[in-house]
Amino acid sequence: INIAGDLFSDSNIDYTSIENVFRTYSSKDIPLILNLEGSINFHSSILQTNKAVYLSLDISLLDIISKYNIVVSLANNHSLDFGNQSLQRLIGLLEERSIDYFGLKEDSDISKIYKFLGHDNYGNQIIIAGSGWSNEQVITNRQKGFSCIEFDYKSSKNILEHIRFHYPKSKVIMYAHFGYEYEFWPLPIHVELSRKLIEIGYSAIIGSHSHTLQAFEKWQQSPIYYGLGNLFFNSK
Repeated sequence: INIAGDLFSDSNIDYTSIENVFRTYSSKDIPLILNLEGSINFHSSILQTNKAVYLSLDISLLDIISKYNIVVSLANNHSLDFGNQSLQRLIGLLEERSIDYFGLKEDSDISKIYKFLGHDNYGNQIIIAGSGWSNEQVITNRQKGFSCIEFDYKSSKNILEHIRFHYPKSKVIMYAHFGYEYEFWPLPIHVELSRKLIEIGYSAIIGSHSHTLQAFEKWQQSPIYYGLGNLFFNSK
């Protein structure tokens, strides 16, 4: 698999450059994993309060994504910018276009927190899960409606145990939305947490949200990328 950072566009533009990236890094057998920022803004949308920026996706971007083997994470601080109904509409648009997604729970249903991606050369099941840091306005652990799981030790351990119950021979990647925007170094709490998650069995920790490239390391021979930056971020 290939994994990249944040993706967003709020206008119908020439997508030639990003399609070249999609074409290069995805194929029938190799998915490209991305963080899809934003939601769909309808006239009746209910804005999430206390937000400085609302990200409204242009549907043309979904049409481009649907042409390639791309799996998107919805575990971020903009998925619920316009409320549950708008997010439900976005999910409907993804499903209509056969775009796979992960990173959300609905009420108590956690089946969409993670996604089975296939098998490696040794027959291990490859699973990717999504989570977010509520300190940066990711909506987490709601009892009703959509939300993400918190990027913390307890929630990450619980979802790992759940996945391992259903996929006993699995390699699990955590693709998490954390840290502060436009910072070039990860917070010490996230370095410590990411290393602990490797120690309990995660195969990799991949970070998004910073919109900058951050440090990476190997911990116990497993990769941690603290911030992948933007793959493509177009805003009017």
